[in-house]
Amino acid sequence: MKPDINQPAAPRFFLPEGPLILASSSRTRHQMLANAGMDFVTYAPNIDEISVRHSAKASGMPAEDIAVLLADMKAHKAAQAAMMGDAEGASVSGFALGSDQILFCEGEILAKPTSEAEAVEQIIYTDNS
Repeated sequence: MKPDINQPAAPRFFLPEGPLILASSSRTRHQMLANAGMDFVTYAPNIDEISVRHSAKASGMPAEDIAVLLADMKAHKAAQAAMMGDAEGASVSGFALGSDQILFCEGEILAKPTSEAEAVEQIIYTDNS
């Protein structure tokens, strides 16, 4: 019998410092942790990724380092928000997990497509490279 992916199972894995703090609004990352049985809470950090990417690229930072920088910024911001507490005042402490990915092709960092047409353009561009 297959598990219902829409109904996450009760956590099976707990960290000694409290729940994992997921610094992401990604449904896919959320579902991966839920499917793995992790005890976690989600805080979606508000980071101006476009400005950070442009600034880092202008300073000569390699694309893979930009992804690490963004992931680190997200984790720090989510950890701070978790310690400050939610609307009810409950705070959370634990390990924060930030992640980011960058599509880098032919020396260009490609942003997340905002439409289906843009996604098709990116696929064609990367396929022809």
